Amino acid sequence: MPKPITPDVVVAYSHCPRKAYLLLCTEEHGIPHEYQRIVAADQRRNQASFLNGLTQEHGDNLDCRGTDFLPSPGHRSAAVLKTPDCEAYCDRLAPALRQTAGRRRRYEPTLVTGTHGITQDQRLALLFVGYLLGQAQSALPSFGFILGLDGKVRKVSLDERRYAELCGILDALRVWLQAPSPDAPSVVLNRHCSVCQFRADCRAEAERDDDLSLLERLTPRARRRYHERGIFSVTQLSYTFRPRRKRKASSGSAVKHVFELQALALRTGKTYVHEPPALVRHEPEIFLDFEGIPDRDIHYLLGVLVHKQAGRPAVPRVLGRQ
Repeated sequence: MPKPITPDVVVAYSHCPRKAYLLLCTEEHGIPHEYQRIVAADQRRNQASFLNGLTQEHGDNLDCRGTDFLPSPGHRSAAVLKTPDCEAYCDRLAPALRQTAGRRRRYEPTLVTGTHGITQDQRLALLFVGYLLGQAQSALPSFGFILGLDGKVRKVSLDERRYAELCGILDALRVWLQAPSPDAPSVVLNRHCSVCQFRADCRAEAERDDDLSLLERLTPRARRRYHERGIFSVTQLSYTFRPRRKRKASSGSAVKHVFELQALALRTGKTYVHEPPALVRHEPEIFLDFEGIPDRDIHYLLGVLVHKQAGRPAVPRVLGRQ
């Protein structure tokens, strides 16, 4: 029996089709990244606290008459939403503020997360839950809610344009369910690889194939352009590098990144300097340091270091601390 499409699969496809294929069409699980394990643990604790609070405030009841929802065993305000090929868990189904007379009751989804801020992955997961909820109640919800670790409930718009983008992802995933391919999509390394559970295997395969995605900063468009020229490996690209005569550049002009030189550095294992760096020194010199937590969007320390003439000590100062 094929696996159902879940929010994890949909979010994975937005990062890498290969990751989505491995989750949906194979039994591979990979090795979760430590950061993902921490976020998952925080999410479980936040969910338990949220559901306990609902029980104390409203009791263990949810009026789902006239719906196709399956109440969750943990709490009746939570639900498992299912279609023939999709499945998703929702932490809470709240009655919509605006109800249409003469029609059955409509609901809006709530997801509980393990982060303080809202990420694009969480927005996409909520959109998928909203899509399944719309199939059950014959009306797509226009809004959903995300509860973070800070206890704040954030309202998220679920517009038609985003639903259309989601349907494009689901169409691609359903093709795999209807006609499973024995081969996974090719490896294309990207920024998400650093926290992906399949990072080690994909990295090893990319190195074995000498794939162009080993070159950081190489965009999909540039990769396709090299493929059109018959260049499919880092080694091939490295032999296309030709040093050019240095022209007199205008002051302050930026140095252009050369992928051919980057490929040569990977092939030879050497470090190449495109041009000697020009260090401009001023008196006095001021160095700033900011420390913060990106997930919480706060800075808890701002520091400054003032360097004056030679022989005088530097003067460090703390501008602020939270």
